[in-house]
Amino acid sequence: MKKEIIVGVVAAILASVITYVTTNIDKQLTKVQLQEIADNIVRKDAFIKVLLNEFSKDERFIAKNGTDGENGKPGVSNVVKSGTNWCALMGEAQQICWGYKELSKANEYTRNFDFTFANSFSQKPVVTNGINANSSGWAFSVYTHNISASVYSGSIVEHTSRKSKAPVNMSYVAIGKR
Repeated sequence: MKKEIIVGVVAAILASVITYVTTNIDKQLTKVQLQEIADNIVRKDAFIKVLLNEFSKDERFIAKNGTDGENGKPGVSNVVKSGTNWCALMGEAQQICWGYKELSKANEYTRNFDFTFANSFSQKPVVTNGINANSSGWAFSVYTHNISASVYSGSIVEHTSRKSKAPVNMSYVAIGKR
């Protein structure tokens, strides 16, 4: 009786493993690919180098003469750069802009930011941002902001209102009508 139970348990475990492996093989490949990208980012001096240099070589990320969208509709095209700000057309009526900069190292608890889009939008876009303090223990967030068709500006604040000279980098992504 014990032998039959052991054989049954081992068979159930093997069946579970086989089911898991066959149903999750695409997820496992994706994790491996993401880990490879993460490893490349860690080895690079700046993340932007990976975006511009590494991804631009991969045909999945290269615009195909503006017709790489769904069903032959225009895809991402006409990338424009202005300093550390970029914009690209998305389809027939949208554009995406992104950029980054190091904010001043003033010994204050607030810092100002000002991004000018490489191409203006036809109306106010939707904007998201990231703030990275290059030291431990500091946390910043947007305190005040202004978004127009051509500029995203405002100030960030350290959460506990401590003065800091820590390097702070800020980035944004804006999407809207062109």
